[in-house]
Amino acid sequence: MKTFLAASALALFLLTAVYHPVAKAQDNQAALDFKNEAEANAYTNVISQTDAKAKAAAIETFLQTYPNSIAKKIMLSLLVNAYSTYDAGKALEAADKWAQAEPTNLQAIYIATHSRLLQAKSALVKNDSATAKTLLDAALPNAKLGIAVKKPAAVSDAQFNAVLAEFHETIGLDALQSKDYPTAETEISAALNLLAPDQQTGLAGGFDALQLANAYLAQTPQDLINASWYFARAWNYLPDAAKPTVDQQGSFWFKRYHGKTDGWEAVKLQAKQSVAPPAGFTIAPAPSPADLAHQALTETADPLTLALDDKEYILFNGSKDTETKNADGTVTAVKGDAGKLFDLLKGKGIKVEGLIITITDDTVTLAVGEDQQEKKEAEFTIKLAESLTKPAEGKKPAPGKPAAEVKVPAVGDKITLIGAFDSFTQTPPMITLVDGQLPEPEKKKPAAPVHHHTAAH
Repeated sequence: MKTFLAASALALFLLTAVYHPVAKAQDNQAALDFKNEAEANAYTNVISQTDAKAKAAAIETFLQTYPNSIAKKIMLSLLVNAYSTYDAGKALEAADKWAQAEPTNLQAIYIATHSRLLQAKSALVKNDSATAKTLLDAALPNAKLGIAVKKPAAVSDAQFNAVLAEFHETIGLDALQSKDYPTAETEISAALNLLAPDQQTGLAGGFDALQLANAYLAQTPQDLINASWYFARAWNYLPDAAKPTVDQQGSFWFKRYHGKTDGWEAVKLQAKQSVAPPAGFTIAPAPSPADLAHQALTETADPLTLALDDKEYILFNGSKDTETKNADGTVTAVKGDAGKLFDLLKGKGIKVEGLIITITDDTVTLAVGEDQQEKKEAEFTIKLAESLTKPAEGKKPAPGKPAAEVKVPAVGDKITLIGAFDSFTQTPPMITLVDGQLPEPEKKKPAAPVHHHTAAH
């Protein structure tokens, strides 16, 4: 018999052994106490039909004529069976009605949930989240009914756990699409743990691990330790075609947290052995900006020799000065890394080249670093010794060059200035120089004399 259920042992078992509709109808035919002969005859007519389409039509007529019949549940189960041979959509509609009429019937609820879950997972693999959300929303009410159903005697513990796994997975995936990340984590974890060992280490387990990774990644703040674990777990058990993409994602977020990819392969190996992270599992975080600033400052014999971008990094990210009030009322001041460096820099001259962000008669702001220039955000303020936008009083252009041809710096121009360190702030990040001015033009070195040798005759 064709069916819209997946061709799995579990699906076929639920379709036949738990609640075989035809057998149920035949067994109960004599026990049914119909109110009138016409209803009894209509019931007999349904049971006698051998063609699926004819049977479906007869059942639809029966249900319309006798909507409150004592045989309604049996009719709905027969209707699912009939439609499942040729019309998956109508079979699902019938399954929904059956589940509503008999909300403790595991078969009815499973059929109404299972097919939509499979289609939703297929849509997610294709990155069609809209279709997946529609299918999961439709399956959600039945999945919630399912997790409350008691295990039928005819179902083994392993089979029942597999069914519950699908109900929890449906709820979890729907929560993930709805951005309810705590529910997604709880339900998908429950589904993953209910799977049989061979499923946990197969496609089903790999898929759920990837969804868990996405759930941990999407929350605020991100949980990159758990996300890294489940990316590693998914990499182990998803098909080979998916491994490069999952490996790239996992190593990216691992590096984002850890600062480097060293250790990622070890996590992949560890995740192969365990569904969930073992107790105490952790990933060492990357050094903070303050840590990196401290390292750069303390590992350099003479901080004045640091490159300008390194000096900027320490000033903007280094630890701040602190003050502690003692019991006797005195105050103990501790100089932070940023302050230590600036004490060395203050009053020292520097040449900076950058993009003019603002310019007035007495001040220029420059974007000096590459990132700052790209964002057009200044991190240097230069207080000018004399205006660059108008010539100083009595100053004339060079001989032979009209005043109109004198270039006046403007916003967006690149310019080089010299000045002396005066102050800085970390919020907003800004370094202030004083006595800013254009550097003196470099004098051209005289050309080396050319000696002409006369060839000997």
